[in-house]
Amino acid sequence: MIDADIQRVRRELERAVCTLLSCRDGLFYAHVLTRMGREVSDRVPTMAVGMQGHGVVLYVNPQFWDQLAPVSHQREGVLIHEVLHVVLRHLERGKGANARLFNIAADLSVNEIVGAHRLPDGAWLIEKMPENLGLTRGGTTEMHYECLRTAEQSGSPIADGPM
Repeated sequence: MIDADIQRVRRELERAVCTLLSCRDGLFYAHVLTRMGREVSDRVPTMAVGMQGHGVVLYVNPQFWDQLAPVSHQREGVLIHEVLHVVLRHLERGKGANARLFNIAADLSVNEIVGAHRLPDGAWLIEKMPENLGLTRGGTTEMHYECLRTAEQSGSPIADGPM
């Protein structure tokens, strides 16, 4: 990855945050984003938030970011998705759980708030999950996690997804 690409993605990321700042329903999310560190790298396959020292960092994979370019509202949706993980304290609540299943459960929770229309194809959505898992709209992350854990323990593997 060349430095010019990293700088370009950083500029585009700043523009996306500014777009959120200018929208009535995006102001809160933009405020949270301005408090996060940001790292553009291929350390993550898509986007993620994580702790670094005493702060939260938003990790952005530039190839994933570029895939969202044709539909700018998806960039905003994915940024909102990551903010919700922080606001809903998913980084702390998932400690001790199966990390992969907890991440899926957390994604199901936040994606229900963000809305499928603001997310890229392949995002974890309750309506796209098998009914036999027992997932319900409006359920908490922990409720989703228990459904996923029970299904996997009974031999129904949960496939990996993009977000």
